[in-house]
Amino acid sequence: MAQKYPIHPDFRLLKYLHMPFNRVILAVENFFLSLLYHLQPNTKGVVRRRHRIMARDGYKIKLDFFIPKHQPGPFPAIIYYPGGGFVMPATHIHRYNLSKIVGDLKIIGVMVHYRLSPKYPFPIAFYDAIDALEMLKKNHKDWNILLHKIMLAGDSAGGNLAAGVSLYEKDNHNEIYPQMLAYPALNRGAESESRRLYYDAPMLKKTTLDNVAKVYFRNGYQGMEKYATPCLHP
Repeated sequence: MAQKYPIHPDFRLLKYLHMPFNRVILAVENFFLSLLYHLQPNTKGVVRRRHRIMARDGYKIKLDFFIPKHQPGPFPAIIYYPGGGFVMPATHIHRYNLSKIVGDLKIIGVMVHYRLSPKYPFPIAFYDAIDALEMLKKNHKDWNILLHKIMLAGDSAGGNLAAGVSLYEKDNHNEIYPQMLAYPALNRGAESESRRLYYDAPMLKKTTLDNVAKVYFRNGYQGMEKYATPCLHP
């Protein structure tokens, strides 16, 4: 029997929101989300610069640099992996939040537009996340970034990537990066207490989360489960 939840008026639209898994509907929705992202203005005093970097397989990953105006640098940097269930792109809210952080703290923010499932299952997004970090480290002087003041950040699926990349770097004897994780997806969670109690919660139902895992991990973990589900890392 379905449960009912009291929803604050500010969030009443949540009950009408669903993450689509039909590829046609998903493509249409992602088009409008990307449009909203591009229409979102930056925080005053912040400019955006679009660049592309080469991934390990030759794909060109889009990066958006949010940079404080009229500041000499070099700057600390936040590398941000936006959430969206691994199937949806960065939205206007991600852009607003990162731009606001950049404007307030006078740092550089880098939005990583990693490749999305279902077209690109795990580990493609994870590799894109690593490749973006490695490029920024290698070319930090060109981007006016302080090498030893880089933070990895992300929300939801992006939090999963930030945590996984941090662990990967640690395992490869690289620098351990501070992290800013917002409601990150860190474990499989299929049998977690909250998943059982709130199986029909608005927007993120248990079936939705199960579908996310099904399409993203459809090729399995390929020996990298400790990065795919960071809570399992020893």
